[in-house]
Amino acid sequence: MFTKFKSHTCKIFLDPDVEAELEEGLKADVILSPALYWVRRFSLPVRSLKEAKKLLPSLFEEFLPEGDFDYYGYFDGDDFIAFAFEQRAIKKVLAEKKIPLSRVEGFYFAQNEIDKNLLPLRISERFILSEADGIVVRLPASFAPTAKKLDLKSIERLSSHQVHLEHFSTSIDKKSLMALSFVLLGFLLLYGAEWFRLHQARVEAEQKKSEIFTQYGLLPTMMQNRALMKKYEKIDRTQKRFRTFFASVLHVPLKKEERLHLLSWKKGVATLVFENIKDAKRVTEYFKRDFTLRKSSFKEHRLVMELQI
Repeated sequence: MFTKFKSHTCKIFLDPDVEAELEEGLKADVILSPALYWVRRFSLPVRSLKEAKKLLPSLFEEFLPEGDFDYYGYFDGDDFIAFAFEQRAIKKVLAEKKIPLSRVEGFYFAQNEIDKNLLPLRISERFILSEADGIVVRLPASFAPTAKKLDLKSIERLSSHQVHLEHFSTSIDKKSLMALSFVLLGFLLLYGAEWFRLHQARVEAEQKKSEIFTQYGLLPTMMQNRALMKKYEKIDRTQKRFRTFFASVLHVPLKKEERLHLLSWKKGVATLVFENIKDAKRVTEYFKRDFTLRKSSFKEHRLVMELQI
């Protein structure tokens, strides 16, 4: 007893002018129309397939229009059959036919899959497939008005000459990739130049820092230097208060017979003793403008004040 397995793939002939539909739940083996690739037969001085494939871009150099091409080739006896195709063009037709690339098993060339003994074959109202010097070509239907319609069911087995397309939503051609590479290279050069400039500036700053530390005898760490700076700031503030205080003492508005009898200092508190003072308020108000009057006494023309400096 034999079990018949149902195929999960179907064959589709892909051509801009041919209707194509992918059945629900199936994947497709896509046979490319000659309208979607270029094919030539060459006689090469090499017999290695690997070496021959290296020559593919130069073999087509004089024949292809401007574009971003991929290549495929194989030996057929003494001849080398070479193909060139644009992924972008094929993807465009797939999109027009609403065939997702993810549902395509592989792409084949009509050159290898169509029985040349059956040609010419009609693929649409406008075009046929025919043969010229062993190459399958697409021609206007007027070249063979009575040609039979292409029947994909007659193709029982596909060849081993299969290609795949990249699964990218947007194809980037080589020129765009090259331009992007130059832009990235430019950014890298700018980044390198900026890094070098900052590195040199850092080295110079470190040198200047060492010179300053040596010149002014600074301490090794920033924490120690901040503490030292606070110490000197406090000394500077105290000295400024001293200068202000002594300037005030020198300019105190005393009458001719009035005089400063005593000046003493202890822990930020200054004690002043004036004699022959007639108006104590005049003197105390003068000092209160800049200093805090802690206490004062006035008796028998003798004024004693304690000021917080």
